[in-house]
Amino acid sequence: SFTPVFSGRVQASRFLDREFDDGRDETDFEGYTQIDVIGSYDFEQYGELQLGIQNLFDDNYTTYFSQASSQAVTNGSRFFQGRGRTYNLRWIKEF
Repeated sequence: SFTPVFSGRVQASRFLDREFDDGRDETDFEGYTQIDVIGSYDFEQYGELQLGIQNLFDDNYTTYFSQASSQAVTNGSRFFQGRGRTYNLRWIKEF
């Protein structure tokens, strides 16, 4: 918390590289890191306003399941990119 009414958080998620012993380079996983930021402001009687930004640097990545799935490698049916930068705005009011 920066003040009694304002708080924030920065978090990182790291997915490490992984190589499989299947003899194919296609199923190896190329890791990635994502940074998220969350801030909130408490308006006391009016509630709390929160803003979150996921994938802050808008990194281009392919998810673990998409990279490592044999179906994704062979026919592309489950091969997809991870989400880009995403904003979330939330208002919380208890009554």
